[in-house]
Order: sequence, then C-alpha cells, then structure tokens
Amino acid sequence: MSAPRAAWPKYKRMVWTGAFAAVTFVGTIYGAGLKTRLEYKEEKKKLTEAPIDDRIDALETRRGQLLSQRIQIERKLAELRRKMAEEPEGRDAGKGSGDGGK
Repeated sequence: MSAPRAAWPKYKRMVWTGAFAAVTFVGTIYGAGLKTRLEYKEEKKKLTEAPIDDRIDALETRRGQLLSQRIQIERKLAELRRKMAEEPEGRDAGKGSGDGGK
C-alpha cells in the first residue's frame, strides 16, 4: 500500500511546478501588455499636448521612416519579380508526369 503514497508526492510536485510555471508565464504576458498599453497612452498624450510645431516635426519624422521602409520593400519586390521573370517556364513541368524525371 505504500507504493501509491510514494507516487503521490512526485505527482503533486509536478502539478504544483506546472501551475507555478503557468501563473508566471501568464503574469509575464499580462504585465507586458499592460506596459505596452501604458506606453501607448503616454505617447498619445504627449503628442496631443505638444505644440503644433513639435507635432509637425514628429509627423515628418514618421513620414521619413515610412518612406524608407517603402523604398526597401519596393526594392525587395523588384528583386523578387526579376527572379521570377528569369525562372524558366517549364521548371515544374517534369514533376507530375510520372516518368521519374527521365
């Protein structure tokens, strides 16, 4: 009869360890979400209370960042289109014919 008692503490330890790990994980994710939300509200408040000239400067800076991202994406897209145009048309033609590629 001592075998089930010996297994119970090990099982119980595993359950408690899993529970503590789950609570820690959920707390970390929830805390990070709260911090992000708070930072967003502070940034929004700072922008709405800022003078017009500062708001214009911030918007121009953001516009510059977005334009640089757009240039990078367009460059990647042009490269991808160039690679697709260079590929031979019949590249996948032999795969489904069933002749074993011969």
